Amino acid sequence: MNLQSKKVATIVFSILISMAGLWYAFQKINITEFWSHLSSVNYGLFLFAMGLMIFSVLVRAYRWKLILKPFENFRINPLFGSTMLGYFGNSVLPFRIGEVLRGYSLSRVSPLSFSVTMGTIILERILDMLGLILLIGIFMVTPLSIGDPKLVPLIPAWMMKSIFIAVLSTVVLFISILIFGRNLLTYFNGIQRNRNGRKSLLFKRVVGMLINLLEGITSIKNSNHSFQIALQTIYLWAIYYACTYLIAQAVHINIGWIGIGIVLIGSTLSITVPAAPGYIGTYHAAIVYLGTTLFAISRPEAQAFAVIMHASGYLPFVILGAYYFIKSSIHISDIKDKNLV
Repeated sequence: MNLQSKKVATIVFSILISMAGLWYAFQKINITEFWSHLSSVNYGLFLFAMGLMIFSVLVRAYRWKLILKPFENFRINPLFGSTMLGYFGNSVLPFRIGEVLRGYSLSRVSPLSFSVTMGTIILERILDMLGLILLIGIFMVTPLSIGDPKLVPLIPAWMMKSIFIAVLSTVVLFISILIFGRNLLTYFNGIQRNRNGRKSLLFKRVVGMLINLLEGITSIKNSNHSFQIALQTIYLWAIYYACTYLIAQAVHINIGWIGIGIVLIGSTLSITVPAAPGYIGTYHAAIVYLGTTLFAISRPEAQAFAVIMHASGYLPFVILGAYYFIKSSIHISDIKDKNLV
């Protein structure tokens, strides 16, 4: 199977996963009750949540600025635009290509190479996962261990497995970066310096790309702002929690502060599943499942909750992201067959 066939197969598989999620979430829909719940939504709170999601991009851009400081002292504007462009790409394009668009857009307007910016984006995602682990400790591990043990069987198996994989892989990866990252960088730099005629141009390019990626990923070890970066990560998750709370209030659902945290964790884990752009289907299925099984709310109510929750993050990123995409004059073809190292 060639590369093009694999891409097509991946797209088809992602669409099927999304369709399965949509089928699960909306297979038993009572249109009258569903519409009644949508009609009663407090759209003031909904718009407030959308505003907070846009504000979270500003916070994320500021954290990225701190991460990038060992390389360049950026203004916030290009970082905000690149981040919004990345969210737009993830919302409308397959393969999470928004991350690539984000890195490429910044490399176009700065002296940094594409692979260095991608390294810092990978570091950002690792920090996000560390924040999610903290969230899991606050809203799941602690309450379940000191609260009602009967709640444990109610947590879906897919969620527990996803949590285990996410926690283990993130911790191992982060520790590896801290312990071995600079050693790997030194090793690849040594290979690059040892230039001899037997090494192909492709080999040298790959090594150069790996060096730049490692420079970005390990940049936190060279940063004087590690504490601020950690605080901004916590701040981001606090914003996401507030958005989830506002949407629950907007659809008149009362599931308690622990329930809000569990919904945030479950919906976040759902977007790691390969699916159509914008996490359509998998996101809705996760919220409907949690709502109807763990919190015993009616299915039409859970469906309305899922739709409004998804819309609060999807709409602002698509609308504002489209503006930055048009403004950037980037075409998808720019990323293909380019020297991005």
